[in-house]
Amino acid sequence: MLKALALHGITAGIDPKTGFTRLHSGDITLTLAISEQIVAAARRPPGRRTTVGDAVPVRPTAMLSITVRGWVQRQWHDATKTPLERRLRGIVIGVVELIEEQRHRQAEHQTRESEMEAAQARYQAAVRQRSEEAERLRGLLRDAVRLERANRIRALASAVESQAISQGTLDDDKRNWLDWARGKADWIDPVTKAADPVLDGPEPKRPQLWRA
Repeated sequence: MLKALALHGITAGIDPKTGFTRLHSGDITLTLAISEQIVAAARRPPGRRTTVGDAVPVRPTAMLSITVRGWVQRQWHDATKTPLERRLRGIVIGVVELIEEQRHRQAEHQTRESEMEAAQARYQAAVRQRSEEAERLRGLLRDAVRLERANRIRALASAVESQAISQGTLDDDKRNWLDWARGKADWIDPVTKAADPVLDGPEPKRPQLWRA
């Protein structure tokens, strides 16, 4: 049988790790097993009960079974009228068909895995895009609030300046305050992004106890 399989490009070998016989055809590997069929040696005497641990006596039949399995499985059994030796051609054809079915199923599995990986990648990209978009929106809303605050400070400074001019009270202290207020508005404004000499300066350092 192995010679006939070899004509179809199918080789056999022993797996050194498991001791199983493997059939190889390209990227397809199946397991080949040949076993002897067994039957019960005799019936139990009438009236005898079966207890846990009782061994069922069996006897060999000299009838063989061939099993080839992968993702799917096929079996061929010896029969009195049609022994396996007379059915080798059909068995070889069955193994070839099984390999093709295995190859087809394996290709389908790989296709499904590729599709799943692609779907997972699309999902992760969509989740990442959604998260980034939400963060951008939060930043936009923060900037909108900051711009509104900056403009309200500027409006306040202009109102104070106009009143001081109309009342003739625009002195150096008030001018300094106006410069300070407008500087803070420019610092808050996300468009101008002006630097503040105090708030953007280094953090004050706490003095440490001096020891001799």
